[in-house]
Amino acid sequence: MPATDGRHHHITHRTRTGTLSAGAAIIALTLAACAAADAAQKPAITPTDFSIVNQPGASSYPITGYSWALVYAHQPSQATGQQLVSLLDWLTHTGQTYAAAAASYVPLPPRIEALARTMLQQVIGPHGTHLLG
Repeated sequence: MPATDGRHHHITHRTRTGTLSAGAAIIALTLAACAAADAAQKPAITPTDFSIVNQPGASSYPITGYSWALVYAHQPSQATGQQLVSLLDWLTHTGQTYAAAAASYVPLPPRIEALARTMLQQVIGPHGTHLLG
């Protein structure tokens, strides 16, 4: 069953000014600190090994992670399946611009965007046709 990468690193308004990292440094909660903990620190993200919590780096925010959508590899409805994979593909690619601007999300790194597309390309409809066009 393919898993596709959704969105990660939402910055919320907090009264705290930072979080203690594994290296005992106080890391401020910023977009840059979340991006520092990203796939640049752990480039080999897979559907079974995706945690980026406590990544090394003096400026890596320690409590950072990806969200995943679980999708049936074989969709029972061609139309619904196509809409689903199209939405998830938009969210993990074009939609990144909107999320970063409107909701203070760190955009997905290119490797994670590519992983999302690879996983979505494996989803098929009821007659065995690939749903991502």
